[in-house]
Amino acid sequence: MNNCANCTGPIKENTNYINCDACQRFLHMNYVGLNEHDVKLTRAKSKVVKVVCNSCHTNIRQLKDLKTPITAFPEQITANINKIKDDSQTPISQLKSSLPTVQPKDVQFEDVIQEFTERQKRKVNLIIFGVDEECQDYISDSDPKEQLIVRLFENDKSSLNNILSTIDLNYNNVDLNIQHLGRFVKGSLRPRSVRVTLNSELDVLNLLRNAKVLKTTCVTKMYLSLWTTHLDKYLTTNNF
Repeated sequence: MNNCANCTGPIKENTNYINCDACQRFLHMNYVGLNEHDVKLTRAKSKVVKVVCNSCHTNIRQLKDLKTPITAFPEQITANINKIKDDSQTPISQLKSSLPTVQPKDVQFEDVIQEFTERQKRKVNLIIFGVDEECQDYISDSDPKEQLIVRLFENDKSSLNNILSTIDLNYNNVDLNIQHLGRFVKGSLRPRSVRVTLNSELDVLNLLRNAKVLKTTCVTKMYLSLWTTHLDKYLTTNNF
């Protein structure tokens, strides 16, 4: 025996009842408030009148209440996406506008690359001050220029080999690439500085490490042949 979906009472024989259009459970007509004419309308193909039980009516109402925020949800998502896009465009625009200001001023990148290459070469160079140009006392003005150059070079080579051997006992007495910095002035009391090119950076570091023994020689100062120019300015400007 079936029970009424509303009153839960039994549906007895010869009792007027109708089915819920939603769940198809039985309903007493007297609880629904329908007359015979209304029943005919519910059973017509057009279904002008819909009959639902109390439980289905509550569910339908809750579904309608839920439908409103669900319908508005995509619109809210779209609005949030547009807001995110707008918010992100502002810092991007600010970043683009500030790009020219972060470029290193007065520094050409090509100059930096060229200087870096030159620095790698200079790592085997030493600048030495105070090396006596002893041969200038016996150089005659009538001597040919070529002879003058040879005498100066041989004197410098001998002096520098002695100095470097004093600094580092393991120093190999090899042919040095020597170049005076500045013009030769006969009779000058201030000898020119000398740039010496060694075989490797390790030789340079070993000599610099033991440079304290220079106090016993004529050398007044010795340092690595590097200076601050484009590369240092570029690294400082970009906070490296």
